[in-house]
Amino acid sequence: MRSSLLRGLLFVSLWRVAELAYGIDSASLQDRLDQVERQAFENWEGAINGLDSLSFQARDSSMAVPDDERLLWETRGLLFAQKRDESEVQQIAARLRERGQSAPEEEKARFERSALVLEAALQDANNNTENAVALVRQWMPKLRSECLSSSPLASCDYRLFWRSLRWLERGATRRGMLAEAQQFAEQALKLAAQKQDSYRISQVAASLAWLYARSGDAELSQRYLAESRHAGAAADDLQLRARNLMIEAAIAVELGENQRGRDLTLQALAVAGRAGANRLRVHILNNIADAELRLGRSEPALAAINEALPIARRFGDMVSERTLLSNRGVAHIRSGEIAAGVADLAEVEAMLARMGSRAEQVTVLREYGEAFAQAGEARRALELYHRERAISAVISEENRQSALRELQAAFEAEQRQRDIDLLASDNALKDAALATNDLQQRVWLVLVTILGLAAVAVVFAVRKLSRLRSQLHHHKLVLLEESERDPLTRLGNRRAWERFIASVQPSQLQQCALFLIDVDHFKSINDLHGHVEGDVVLCEVSRRLRGSLRSSDLLVRWGGEEFLVLAQSLAEDQFAPMLQRLLSAVGAEPISSGAVRRDVSVSIGACRLQGTNADLLLPWQRALLLTDLALYAAKSSGRNRGVGIPLWTAQILDAPLAVTNGLEQAQSRGWLQLIEQYGPQRGGAAAS
Repeated sequence: MRSSLLRGLLFVSLWRVAELAYGIDSASLQDRLDQVERQAFENWEGAINGLDSLSFQARDSSMAVPDDERLLWETRGLLFAQKRDESEVQQIAARLRERGQSAPEEEKARFERSALVLEAALQDANNNTENAVALVRQWMPKLRSECLSSSPLASCDYRLFWRSLRWLERGATRRGMLAEAQQFAEQALKLAAQKQDSYRISQVAASLAWLYARSGDAELSQRYLAESRHAGAAADDLQLRARNLMIEAAIAVELGENQRGRDLTLQALAVAGRAGANRLRVHILNNIADAELRLGRSEPALAAINEALPIARRFGDMVSERTLLSNRGVAHIRSGEIAAGVADLAEVEAMLARMGSRAEQVTVLREYGEAFAQAGEARRALELYHRERAISAVISEENRQSALRELQAAFEAEQRQRDIDLLASDNALKDAALATNDLQQRVWLVLVTILGLAAVAVVFAVRKLSRLRSQLHHHKLVLLEESERDPLTRLGNRRAWERFIASVQPSQLQQCALFLIDVDHFKSINDLHGHVEGDVVLCEVSRRLRGSLRSSDLLVRWGGEEFLVLAQSLAEDQFAPMLQRLLSAVGAEPISSGAVRRDVSVSIGACRLQGTNADLLLPWQRALLLTDLALYAAKSSGRNRGVGIPLWTAQILDAPLAVTNGLEQAQSRGWLQLIEQYGPQRGGAAAS
C-alpha cells in the first residue's frame, strides 16, 4: 500500500514540474479525469496509468494549482475506493487533509470535502449506501449553494455536484422513495444539460426512465428513454449505449413487454462485446439468468451464469459474484442437482455473513426455500423457512428497538428539562426561606408577610410538582403505547401481543383461534415497484383485515409482510368461514396506488387453541408453531389459500416434535384435521 502512495506522490511531483513548464488547462483536466474514471470500470490498471500520464499533458500555465492538485488526488482516491482498498483510500484522504492545511484559506474546505468524498465512495463501494448518503449530506448544502448561485457553474465543482445528486438518488431508490429519487435525478439531468454533457445526460435520463417505469408512468418513462437515446448518440460511446440498452430492456420487462426485453438484452450483450466492456457483460448476463429463471429455464440460466462468474471474479466484483452464485444455486436445485445447490447456498451465506447483510440473507433463504419446495425437498424447504423467519424476527426486533431508543432519547431529554425546572423551583424555595430567616430578625410584620409569601411559594411548588409528575406519567404511557404500535400500519406489534397474552389466563383462550397471514410475493412488489408501493400494499392489507374482523379480535403486525390475528369466542363452525372471510377481504379487489391497480393475495395458516374437547387446550406458543406450519403448507401448495387446523387430539400435546415432520402425516395418524380454503381468483371469482 505504501508503494501506491509513493507512486501517487511521484505522480503529483511530476505533474507540478510539467505545470511549471507547460501549464494544464483546468477544463481539459476535468474532461480527462472523467475519461479516467469511466475507463476504471473496465480497466482499472489502465485508468491508473492514464492518471499518471496526465502530468505530462499540460498546455497552459494559468491554472489554479491547489484546486487542480486536489482534483487529481480525489480521482486517485476514487479509483482505489472502486477497488475497496480501504487502507489506500484512508492514506489519500489524510494526504488531502494535510495538503488543505497549507492551501489558501478559500481552498481548505474543498480539500476536507474531497477527503469526505473518498470516504463516501468507499462506503458506496462496500454497498453501505445509507452511510455514503449521510456523508454526502455533510457537504451538500455548501456545494448546492456554490452551484446554484447567480453564475451556476462558474465556481461550481460540477463533477462532485453531479456525483452527489446521483448518490442521493441511489439512496432514495434503495429506501423505496421513488418520488424523492426522481427529484434528485432530474436535478442531475438539469445540471448536465447546463454543461451540455451528452454522456451524463444520457446516463441520468436512462435512470429517470427506469424510475418512472417503476412508478407506473409509462409515458414519462418513454420520454426519458428517447432523451437518453438522443444524448447517447451524441456521446458516441459504445459502453454507454450497452448500459442504456440494458436499462431499456429492464423497463420493457417492467411494462410487461417480455419478448422486447429479451431482444434488447441480447442487443446490449452484443454491444458490450463490441465495446470490450467485459464487466458490463457480467451485469447483462446476470439479467439474462434472472429472466431465464423466471421463465423456469434452468439450463440457459446456468449457461449465462457460468459465462459471467469468472469475469466477475477477475474484476473482484463481489456483489455480482454473490448474485450469480445465488442464481446458480437456485438453477441447480430446479435441475435436480441438490448437492450443487446446497454448496452454492453455503458459499453465498458465507459471503453475506462477512458483509453483515441479514436483509439480503432473508431474501436468499426465501428464494432457496421456494426452489427446494418446487424440487420436492420439503424438509430442506421447511428448515430454510424457519431460518428465514428467525432472521426476519431479529431484524424486526432490531428495528423496533431502534425506534424505541429514539423515543426513549426524546423522552429522557424532555425529562431532563423537567428536572432542571424542578431544581430551579426548589432553589427558589430555599432562597425564599433564607430571606425569611434574615427578615425575621428585623420586623415581625415583615416576617408574617414573608412567611405568607413562602407558604404561597410552597403551595405553588407542590402544585407544579404534582403537575410535572402527572405529565411524566402521561409521557410514560405515550412512550409505552408507541413502543407497542407499528409506525407504518398503526397496528399493534409483537410487544403489544406479548403484553396482551401475558395479561390473560390460559382458560380465557378457550374458543380462540390463531390466523397467521402472509402477503404473497411481497418481495417482488418491493423489487419491481419500490418500498413505497410495498408500504401502500401493507397499509391497505391491514385496513382490509381490520375491516373484516370483529371488535373482540386482536390484529397485530407480526413482522415484515406478516399479520397475526387472535380470534376470540370463535366456535368450531365459525372457523372455516372466518378463514375464507380473511382471504376474500384482501384478494377480492385489486389494490390501487395512483394510476396502478395490482392484484394482491395472501396465504394463511390457522389453528384453534381448543382440541376435540374442552379439557384440551394448546399453549399459545405451540398453537403458533402449528399455525406457522399450516402457513408453510398454504404457501407450498400455490399461495392464495388458507390451511387450517379446526380439530386436534391429545397426541398433539404428547408428541409436539413429531408434528414438525409434516401436517399431512399427523392427519394420516388421526392426530388432527386439516381444511383448505381458496382465495378469490383474478376477476373476483372464488375457487371452489
